[in-house]
Parts: sequence; structure tokens; C-alpha cells
Amino acid sequence: EVILYPNPASSYLHVESKENQISRIEILDFLGRVVYFEKGHANLWQISLPNVTKGMYILKYTIEGKVYQKPIILM
Repeated sequence: EVILYPNPASSYLHVESKENQISRIEILDFLGRVVYFEKGHANLWQISLPNVTKGMYILKYTIEGKVYQKPIILM
């Protein structure tokens, strides 16, 4: 299970996996443009978003080769 907080977010977003490590994170706008991308291996990511426009986005993350998506709101 992956937990996102705070959601809605303003200047940062935490993405936490209770079990397996997240190896890739992307944030996309609704036109499919990547506004944030990072690779690594961690159970907790703190993403700084000071330059991202307010609105609705899709968070894509990869765990053990499987890609998942969750909606996020940036305020």
C-alpha cells in the first residue's frame, strides 16, 4: 500500500510505501506531460514542488516493475 500526504499538497508531497521500495516516481499533468521525474530505491520520498502550477495531476510510481497511478491535487 502506498500513502500520499498531504493531498491536496502545496510545496511538497510525501509518498510512502509500507512494504516494498518505490523505484521510480513521475508526476504528469492531464495532457501527459511529465512535470517531475526521479529514480531511486526508497520507501519514503519527499518531493519538492515549488515550481509546479496548481491543479490536478497523476502520480505514477513503480514498485517491483509494476506501474501504479494515483490522482493528486496541487494547491
